[in-house]
Amino acid sequence: MAYVEVAVRALVVTVFVVAVWGKAHGGEAWREFVASVRAFDVVPARAVRPVAALVAGCEAVGVALLAVPATVVAGYGLAAALLAAFAVAMAVSLRRGAQPVCRCFGGRGSAVTAVHVARNLGLVVVALLAVAARMFVDDPVEPAGAALAALSGVLVAALVVRLDDVVALFAPVSSPRSR
Repeated sequence: MAYVEVAVRALVVTVFVVAVWGKAHGGEAWREFVASVRAFDVVPARAVRPVAALVAGCEAVGVALLAVPATVVAGYGLAAALLAAFAVAMAVSLRRGAQPVCRCFGGRGSAVTAVHVARNLGLVVVALLAVAARMFVDDPVEPAGAALAALSGVLVAALVVRLDDVVALFAPVSSPRSR
């Protein structure tokens, strides 16, 4: 079970590192993220910039907490709370009929769908299960096993970060009309 926790920690850290970098790697990326927060229409206009900064700051703090053994449980708690808040904001926005662009990881983003809500809720569950693993299992880990577990977590994180592309691979293909 300890190796599962190592994999989950690598997963959550990687997701949050990519998220912070995607938002903060340049002025244009930051402006696009702020615009996406505004488009969700779940916070007052005057609070959009502070909320955007709070999101990026909390993601960075989550990475730091997960990097220090004594604060890992707090890191998972922060991650779960953030991801739950993101899922709620997305669900509320969708319920209102809006289709804001998700700039969770920077880049081009895509229109928010139920897939994004499910992704975040899935990550909440994973983070909470990791808390249980961390609190109730104190098995020692071997370096090679920990490295393999961490690599597994990073690979799963890559799928999470590129989930829009993964979903598009399995989407039905429309055929051109025959003449």
